[in-house]
Amino acid sequence: MTGKRPLRVCLISPGELPVPATKGGAIETLIMSLVKCNETEHRMKLTVASVTDDEAENLAARYPGTEFRYFKRSAQIVELVYHYWQAIWKRLFPSSHIMSSLFYHKVLESIRGEKYDAVVFEGGESYGFKAYDKVFHGRLWYHVHANPTDFTNSAFFGNVMVLSGFVLNNWRKLCSDKQQNLFVLHNGVDISSFEQSAQVSSTKAKQAFGYSPDDVVVMYCGRISQEKGVRELVQSVLLITDPHIKLMVIGKPDSFDYSQRYWAQLKGMAEPAKSRITFAGYVPNNQLGRYYAAADIQVVPSQWEEGAGNVCIEGMAAAKPIIASNCGGIPEYVDEECAILINRGEDYVSNLADAIEQLAHDSSRRYSMGEHGRKRARLFSEKQYYHQYVDLMEKVVHNGV
Repeated sequence: MTGKRPLRVCLISPGELPVPATKGGAIETLIMSLVKCNETEHRMKLTVASVTDDEAENLAARYPGTEFRYFKRSAQIVELVYHYWQAIWKRLFPSSHIMSSLFYHKVLESIRGEKYDAVVFEGGESYGFKAYDKVFHGRLWYHVHANPTDFTNSAFFGNVMVLSGFVLNNWRKLCSDKQQNLFVLHNGVDISSFEQSAQVSSTKAKQAFGYSPDDVVVMYCGRISQEKGVRELVQSVLLITDPHIKLMVIGKPDSFDYSQRYWAQLKGMAEPAKSRITFAGYVPNNQLGRYYAAADIQVVPSQWEEGAGNVCIEGMAAAKPIIASNCGGIPEYVDEECAILINRGEDYVSNLADAIEQLAHDSSRRYSMGEHGRKRARLFSEKQYYHQYVDLMEKVVHNGV
């Protein structure tokens, strides 16, 4: 405790997935990091607005320090009618306060009588809402969870948190309100299970997945999509002739047709080396430790501008050396003592293959990089994230900026 009164804070989820994060979701998981830490630290009086879900509501009972407010999802036809009605209403009354989502409308009606110090939109629509500003003027925050790529009408948010300095610079270029207070708040994750995986016998963990003790297992963990660079990683492994260098791909594509075609292409590419390349599919977060224990190297081959490097934090906590693309916010999360950064370009695949092969054949370097990463990961723990989040809000709410 800091001696100051707890802040009254309302966190508004994007309204797509429930909180607690029973259906996954990076933003929902970060919200739960705040909820969990607040149960013991008590620096905020928290309210969380979420779409309803039976499993999430049952789990929420374990966190009495947070008030969860749940709102039913509207049927798609209802949302369409709502948007149509809003468009007509705005045309008839140009100064009226419309919102892009029925979920946000329901949340506002629920909280409008509350005296919050801060109302934080955790992701979701980012152009601001006149209706919310009318009720909570000067107390609206937006938390940017992705790298912006288009013009953003950011009116009404006086304070904006971003997940890396890279994203801050892009937001500043693309947002409409240049007078906003911008703050870098690096992400944090629950590193405990990944730290525990570093204590597991590598030999036993490998045997559980059918690998031999002599195999060097390269791991990818994340969404299977073109921008994540999985194709480039597979191509790199195919260039390597050492039969003991194996690739384990964890994750799945989404349900879109183009994602499924990409998935099929990957499997076709890997077919000639199916004894060395394994697709594990989706693995729940609470089971990832087993896979990290079996891995020797983690690769993050992103081909777009990653806003942050959450998966790098996991790998560092598990004491794995990292090979990652030199892009976006990733360099802010790793450093040269725990990671090899590969510049994107026409030589990317061959350079990635070289880096994998060199690290695979240097066990002492892998160990020293992993140990440094394990220590560095503590900078991005849930508790660090929580205290930095609340420190920032206290600075603004109690002292101004």
